This record gives sequence, structure tokens and C-alpha cells, in this order.
Amino acid sequence: NELLEFKIMEIRNLSQEEEQKLCRLRDMIVLALSGDGILSAEEELCIKTVMTMKSIKLDYVELVLSDPFAIKDSYPTTHKEKLEYLADIVQLMMSDNKCPIKEIKYCEAISDKLGLSRDDLSTCVEAWSFDYPKAADDYVANGGIIVR
Repeated sequence: NELLEFKIMEIRNLSQEEEQKLCRLRDMIVLALSGDGILSAEEELCIKTVMTMKSIKLDYVELVLSDPFAIKDSYPTTHKEKLEYLADIVQLMMSDNKCPIKEIKYCEAISDKLGLSRDDLSTCVEAWSFDYPKAADDYVANGGIIVR
């Protein structure tokens, strides 16, 4: 476990960009486990997809699982980045077609931490509910507005 302790110490020296990646991964893993304590195949695929798209290191998974509370909050600052972050969280919540109240509350808490409104969250959920693949991308690209 010395290696893990070294890695935990290492997170104190990360760049802001890497801190944000680690925070995103933490939020996604905690969200996925908050509903029923089980990481479904759909949730795992969603997390892996985001990790690939955002260049999040595989080593970070072990850090998050070892002590999620050791990872400090580090959220994006631009509105577009906040919407992208929220879209990732909402996509994960909806990935297994189950939305337990704990997952909904966690999404609300993340939305609050991002400084976004409940309307932003509702619109994001609505965007992910559409049947066309780029609905959520369009939501982010249009500044959090659904264009029909």
C-alpha cells in the first residue's frame, strides 16, 4: 500500500487541469455507486468513454476508489465547460435507465457546485431524454438551450 500512499500524496501536486479531471472522475464514480452500490455495465462504459474523451488517467480510478474524500473539488469555470461537466454527470445517471433518488440528489448537488440552476439541470436531463444521438452535444453547443 506504499504505492497507493505515494499516489495520494502525488494528487497534491497536480495541475488545475488534472485536478479537474480527477474531480470529474470522482463525481462520476460516487454518482454511479450512490444509487445501489453497484457499477452497472452501462455506467462503467459511460465512465470509460468520458475518461477517454477527457484524457483521464486510468491510475486515477484507484485513487478515487481508495479515498474519494481525499480528492478536493475542482470544477470548470466557463459556462460551456460547466454544461459539459453536467452533461457527463446526467448521461451517467441516465445510462442504466434507472434514476434512484440518491442519484438525482447527487446530480442536484453537482449542479449547485457548478453554480448552475435547477433549470439548467432539468434542461440537461431533457436533452439526454431525446432519441437523437447529438441532443446533449447540441445542448452544450447552444449554451444550455434545447433548440427544436
